[in-house]
Order: sequence, then structure tokens, then C-alpha cells
Amino acid sequence: MMSIARVVRILRVGSALCALALSAPRLLAQGTLSTQGLGFPPGQLSTPAILMGGAIGEIDGFSPLNPAAIGFLTTPIIWFQAEPEYRQLTVGAKTERTSVARFPLFQGSMPLGSRWGVGLSASTLLDRTWATSVRDTQVVNGDSVFGSVGNKSDGSISDLRLAVSYALGTWLRIGVGGHAFSGRDVLRTAHTFDDTVRFTADTQTTTLSFGGNAVSVGAQSVWPRVGTIGVGYRHGGNMSAYSGNTVVGSGDAPDHFGVSLAYLGINGTTVGVRAARDSWSRRCSGTSPAAARTRR
Repeated sequence: MMSIARVVRILRVGSALCALALSAPRLLAQGTLSTQGLGFPPGQLSTPAILMGGAIGEIDGFSPLNPAAIGFLTTPIIWFQAEPEYRQLTVGAKTERTSVARFPLFQGSMPLGSRWGVGLSASTLLDRTWATSVRDTQVVNGDSVFGSVGNKSDGSISDLRLAVSYALGTWLRIGVGGHAFSGRDVLRTAHTFDDTVRFTADTQTTTLSFGGNAVSVGAQSVWPRVGTIGVGYRHGGNMSAYSGNTVVGSGDAPDHFGVSLAYLGINGTTVGVRAARDSWSRRCSGTSPAAARTRR
């Protein structure tokens, strides 16, 4: 049986977490952010972290955010994640449905002895995959010519990370990671006509590529049956956008800082909380860094 002191401690923790949840502000989301700027940031969270609302991001060895966390993966493992997205757009009585297949995370890691761990991951930093089609009417020599104008974007920027973790003790690990950002975006605009005999479709294609780098450091402490805390920081280096061999935009890759805390004192239950900040105002967009900043 549990002691009275432990029951009181559990009740206090539960009350504090309930108060925190009830005091949280309402959060509104925009479902088409991938159609703007360089794209939408999925967050680089694994499925377990997503199921907990991102709360364990910096203490989750499967999420490529804290390089120290891979040291707590005690067996060699390969992790692959798929996240299909379904969209629905309703205008009046007409409804259009689309789906986007995404594979935002791949990771392999293995321990090297009792103190070292190494991991290699590829995750989606920004996703910009979308397509739209709009009916169009033009007047040519007094006749109405009917057709459609379609715009499509197919691309993303990936974060390739090589991370190493080292155990300073049984309860504390530190880590460092090197990041290479690489991506490609193909933009297509197509004007097609219903009368394909007299009118030929006009298609324009623009291809952009991206390259950049960053370095990350982190630490994680674990107290069995009590709790764990993880801290991760990624400093972004230069990121450039290219059209062919020509640089058309440059800036800095976004910095990231996050802290995750989990309470493990209840058998079979993990209660976590997380705070993170991403400096998206440092990213490159077009010919200059975009003036946008997000906090999570």
C-alpha cells in the first residue's frame, strides 16, 4: 500500500497539472500553411511524442531534437514513420478532397558500449506539397474560351542529423549533433483549355533547391520512478536557395530551443510538459529572410 505522504504528493502533482491544462489559452490552427513561404514545419516529432501532444520531444530518443536522448535507446533500432494528410475544401455546394503522403522521419541508432550512443536521422524540417485548380474563362475575338489554371508545389526541406551521446553517469547523458539541410521544390503553373484542338496548354515550371547546416547540443537526466528532464538547443547556420547554380535567397537556418519534463512517479503513467521556441524569422525566403516568428 502507498504511504499517505506519497498519496498527497501524487494529488498535488495532479492538481497542478489540471490547473495548467485549464489555464492554457485557446489555440487556433491554419491547415494550409504548407502553401505559404517555404512551407509548414511538422515539428520533427515521433509518433510517441505526437500522441503526448509533443510533451516529450526533448526526452524522446525517436524525436531528432535532443542528441543526448539517443543514449537511452539501449538496443540497435531502425525507426520509420509515415504521416498521410487528408484535406477537404468546401465552397458552396462543391467539395474537393485531396491527400498528401508524407514520410517525415527516418532514424537508426545503436549503443557503443555502456557510455556511447550514435544515431543517424532524416526528418522533414519544412514541407511544401500542395496543388490547386481553378476554372478560368477568357474572351478571344468575342468568343468565351473555357479552361483551368492549376498551381502545384512538390517539395520539402529535410534535416539530416548525425548525433553522438555520452553518459557522464547512470543518470546523466550529454550529446552533440551535426545537421545538414537539403531540399528541393518544383513549382508548376499550367493553363489548360477545354478546346484542345484550337488551344495548346501553357505550362511553366520553376525548380528551387536549398542547402544549409546547423549544430545541436543537449542533455538529459533520468531519476527512475521519479522523473526525467531533457534540454536541447540547435544553432542554425547559413541556408541558401538556388535556382540552378544561382543563389536567389539566403538567410540563417532557424534556431531551436526546447525543454521537456516528465513525471514518472505513477506506475504505468507518464505525465509530461514541454516548452519550445523556434526562430523562424532567421530562415531564408525568396531574396530575404521571412519576417515570421513562432513559439510553441
